Amino acid sequence: MLRAMAGGTVSSAEWEEMEEEVEDLREDLDNIPAGPQGPAGPTGATGAQGPKGDTGDQGPQGIQGIQGLQGATGATGATGATGVTGAQGPAGFGTVTPATPTRTLNSAGFQPHATKACWVSYTVTISCAMTLAGGQTGTVELRCDSASTPTTVRALATNTNSGSLVVGVAITNVQTSQLSMLVPPAHFVRLVSSGTATISLSASQTECALG
Repeated sequence: MLRAMAGGTVSSAEWEEMEEEVEDLREDLDNIPAGPQGPAGPTGATGAQGPKGDTGDQGPQGIQGIQGLQGATGATGATGATGVTGAQGPAGFGTVTPATPTRTLNSAGFQPHATKACWVSYTVTISCAMTLAGGQTGTVELRCDSASTPTTVRALATNTNSGSLVVGVAITNVQTSQLSMLVPPAHFVRLVSSGTATISLSASQTECALG
C-alpha cells in the first residue's frame, strides 16, 4: 500500500490486498466509540416573527350567565307642567224654595213647579186590620211624568195584614212611609191609593223648588 502511494507499480493482488486493508480500517473506525458531547454553544439570535396564521373557526356559544341584581330605583322626575283648566260645569242650584202644599190622594195630576226642578216628599199611613172575613192590604203609588195625568210609577208604599183571626182579638197593622223623588221642571205628580186598608196622606208634605 505504501509503495502504491509512492508511485510504484501495484499488481492486481496487491490492489486487492489494499482494498481489504482499507475496508478493515473503515470497520476499525466504525467501532471507535463516540467521545463525550461537547458544551452547548451560545443561543442564537431570535428569528423574525412569522406571518399571522388564518383565523380559526368560531367556537360554540357559551351558556347564558345568571341574571344580575336589580339596580336601585332612579330619582323621581320633575313635576310636569299643569294642564289646561277644564270647562266650567253647569251652575248648581242657586236657591232652594220649600213649600208646604195640601195634596190629596187620587186627585187630578198637579205640577209642583212650571220652570224649576222640584224635590217632593209625601208621608202616607196605611192601616191594615184583621177581620173575620180576612186581612187587608193597601198601596200608595207616586206617579210622575210629563202628562197632565201621569201614569209612570216612581215610588211605592204598601202594607198587608194576613192570617187567621181569633174571636175577641183585634189585630191592626199600621205602617207609615215616605214617597219622595226629584221632579223635572213642568212635570206632573199624582198620588194614587188602592186596596181595602185605611190610607191617609199626612200633613207633612214638602215641595222644594231648586234654582
